[in-house]
Amino acid sequence: MRERAERVDKLESEVQRYREKLSDVEFYKTRVDELREDNKVLLETKEMLEEQLQRARKRGDHVLELESELLKYKQQVNELAIEREAGREKMQELYEENAQLQVLMKSALNETSTVSIESEAGDDIEGGRLN
Repeated sequence: MRERAERVDKLESEVQRYREKLSDVEFYKTRVDELREDNKVLLETKEMLEEQLQRARKRGDHVLELESELLKYKQQVNELAIEREAGREKMQELYEENAQLQVLMKSALNETSTVSIESEAGDDIEGGRLN
């Protein structure tokens, strides 16, 4: 009987250990489920961040393209400004040349008029038509 009592105590002790282990197993099972859920959330977050990174890289590449294009347009603006200034200078030269030609033309017309008047006056004197 004593052996039976010891065996019962031993079995009860073993049952208690198994209950504790079962409790531990339940805890670890719950913890594994929590960790799986955390892992799922982390993977989703990682995917989202990778997508954001990819979009940011595309935007960065686009910014570089736009900066390059902007630089090209600035160079074109500078070239056009230089051409415009050269055109203004040429126009100014042409205005000055035109003014000189007008002065020469007026001078030539005045000379022609003077010669014509003198010629008519000379013809009148020769022809006896002096008033």
